[in-house]
Amino acid sequence: MHTNNPYAQGGWFNPDKADSINNTAWSPTNPPQASIYGALPFSSPSTQQSTYKFVFSYRSTILSSTVNGPNDKAYFRVSNDKPSKGKTLFQNHQGHNFAVIEWQSHPVIEIRELLERQNVAAWLPLSADKTQRAMFARGKWYSWVPYENTICLCTATYGSTPPSPIAKILRGDGTVTLELTAQAIQVGLLEICVVATVLLQSERTID
Repeated sequence: MHTNNPYAQGGWFNPDKADSINNTAWSPTNPPQASIYGALPFSSPSTQQSTYKFVFSYRSTILSSTVNGPNDKAYFRVSNDKPSKGKTLFQNHQGHNFAVIEWQSHPVIEIRELLERQNVAAWLPLSADKTQRAMFARGKWYSWVPYENTICLCTATYGSTPPSPIAKILRGDGTVTLELTAQAIQVGLLEICVVATVLLQSERTID
């Protein structure tokens, strides 16, 4: 990850306190092979459900990109506001704007009908130990946590149950891929995760 969005290994986000980490994080008996990001507990690949890929293609920045989904269908367009370049706009396949990022000293985000206008740092708060970012969406808390060469979205959880990733972000050469499970699609996280992906891969300070 880029230095603007620091992550590392660590515990799980405490939904009752946005700037904290659960001190009793789940620890697997046989954790995955460690990486520079640390070990993140995952379900066995054989138990993971089907995923849907959304590919952000761009020349220089994800802030000016097209997003193609299954069957290479165009789903979204991300573009900078040309007059001032102070905003990044999100359009659906019908050409309607559904979200906007305002690049201020403390960036502001708004997603139509899903997220009221607020600071990005309030929506994607960085944990106190700077290991992960929380995200509140559709009435639930989630955590964006790095694992190997990906950033995974998991439902915030406690106890002995391992969190299962419902989405992940992978970066390639001139592309970023967002993979969503059927569960994430069904609960309405597509647009939310598209916006979060752009923020986390923007190479800009978002706090």
